[in-house]
Amino acid sequence: MKRLHRALAAVTLTAGLSLTQLPAASAASWGPIDPVSYSVKDITTSSVKGGCPERTLTVKAKKVPFAGAVPKHVVVFVDFRDAQDQYVGQDALTFEDPRYNPQTKRYSMSATMGICNASTSFGRYTVGRAELRYGNSIDDVYWGEGRYLAGSDTTVGHFFVRRAAKASLKATRSGKRVTLSVSATRFNPVIKTTEWGERYAAKTRYSTYSGQKVRFEVKSGKTWKPLKTTTISKGKASLKVQASGKRQYRAVLLKNSTTAGKTTATVRR
Repeated sequence: MKRLHRALAAVTLTAGLSLTQLPAASAASWGPIDPVSYSVKDITTSSVKGGCPERTLTVKAKKVPFAGAVPKHVVVFVDFRDAQDQYVGQDALTFEDPRYNPQTKRYSMSATMGICNASTSFGRYTVGRAELRYGNSIDDVYWGEGRYLAGSDTTVGHFFVRRAAKASLKATRSGKRVTLSVSATRFNPVIKTTEWGERYAAKTRYSTYSGQKVRFEVKSGKTWKPLKTTTISKGKASLKVQASGKRQYRAVLLKNSTTAGKTTATVRR
């Protein structure tokens, strides 16, 4: 798993800010450390480009991590952990007090993270458990030099890395009985490694699987109404319904923590 680096390019600093000394005060006198909330879009993987392709994640903080009288700069070093709760890496989210920088926009960063195409790579990832540094000099807070105050924030956010799914629906009629049959596959990469364990290639493939929920639906007017929800087994699921006339049907794979959702094309029978 490729590490995230504290890239200086991730820090935005408006020219002309003075580098004054920190006030002689305790962290408590600056007010409480407000929690940060994180918003990261989910990722769906549908093909392979090497063993651990890099993904660009945009992390948005919805709340400023300081309150009351504050120094000019706060840097939040945010941790990322994978679906197995293993440490992936860290990147920096920079905040500037709007009193010193009125043009500051709230508040986001882009982090590049390698997500390996393996079965253990899919699931819920965690962002958060951050270290916060307060100071009047960007060098002090970013590089840990000179004077700064430190705090921590245990707030976490989550995003999902899911494998893509494919699904198709067939319908057959016998008298007034219609049999609906759905077939499903999902992305199932094959990873090749060297004798030293380094990932160097991967093959894109889709395979049948079990366990995902699928909902059969029928169209009534302009609305799709559920008929029944069942579970895919070895890539298959079916349902028999009574219908005297022709109607439109579809099936909807319901997304879970590791596999994306998918809606089939409509069939009429």
